[in-house]
Amino acid sequence: MLHRTCTGNRARYRCHAFISPWLHRGCDPRFSLILPTAMNAVLFDGSPSGDLMGDRVATELMERLTLSGYHVRRVMLRDLDISDCSGCFGCWLKTPGQCMMADDNRLLSRFFMQSSLAIFMGPVTFGSHAPALKGMIDHLIANILPFFMTVAGETHHTKRY
Repeated sequence: MLHRTCTGNRARYRCHAFISPWLHRGCDPRFSLILPTAMNAVLFDGSPSGDLMGDRVATELMERLTLSGYHVRRVMLRDLDISDCSGCFGCWLKTPGQCMMADDNRLLSRFFMQSSLAIFMGPVTFGSHAPALKGMIDHLIANILPFFMTVAGETHHTKRY
């Protein structure tokens, strides 16, 4: 995962980029909304309404990614219905790979799995992610399995897809 902190006049922004393993293998055709062989990027924008700095950062990122050959999808998290993760682990045990909450988090998970590059962007709030971004990230647990493996001496969850 690549971490960069972009600074502006009044606010600090944290942009995280995650390069998906789907870049080399293509994505599962069952979940295709966009071409799986293309270089797809998704920008999860956790900026609050009326945030000019967030809009400038997102616009610049999208322009640079488009010039690099990516098909970019910007997702405004503030406009979506994302409930808080209840920590029930139903996405692991009862409905594997799918959150028990029937809201927009299922669509966000699909966008994440289809992308070869995922960018999480939002203002730094109390030293961490913006609330909308944190809620979305919590729901990504459905994309991993409850089993562990060791990678280069570190413990990781096994990938679901």
